[in-house]
Amino acid sequence: MILRNVSRFTHANPYTQVVQDGRSVAVRYTLTPDTIAMVFAEKPHVRRAFEKNVPTHMSEKEFWTRYLKNEMSKEVRLQGGKG
Repeated sequence: MILRNVSRFTHANPYTQVVQDGRSVAVRYTLTPDTIAMVFAEKPHVRRAFEKNVPTHMSEKEFWTRYLKNEMSKEVRLQGGKG
């Protein structure tokens, strides 16, 4: 079940909202300046990618959308794709 995987990924973050309509699951994630600073501090490669790509190749919103989708995808893979 996708919702369980999403819930595990978003559980620790109070700025995350999971919305399920019976057919799909949507995740709304609010990035605060503190959250962004934490990501940059813990993952310097993300800061480098951000500085290289924003705004010349993509918007800040697109960057974070792609980053979060990638992180969620990694979480699902680590769980073996099981629900």
